[in-house]
Amino acid sequence: MRETVEERMDFINQMAESYGIKKAWFSDQVHFICYSASYAFEIRVCIGYSIKFCCNDDILWEQVRYYLSLFPEFLRA
Repeated sequence: MRETVEERMDFINQMAESYGIKKAWFSDQVHFICYSASYAFEIRVCIGYSIKFCCNDDILWEQVRYYLSLFPEFLRA
């Protein structure tokens, strides 16, 4: 059985809540967006999951790469 967009977004909301992450007011039914002075994070749940993370803090960037076990080809823009 395939997940619906609503089910995928519910999953993301539950995960974010468990980490104390609040979504931005301009998030919608398919975009979970959060940001601070040093990062921006977007998860799209249209067809599966798509994640974008932008950061201007080198230490935070390395922590995110480590914790998410990202592939070597996932490079900082």
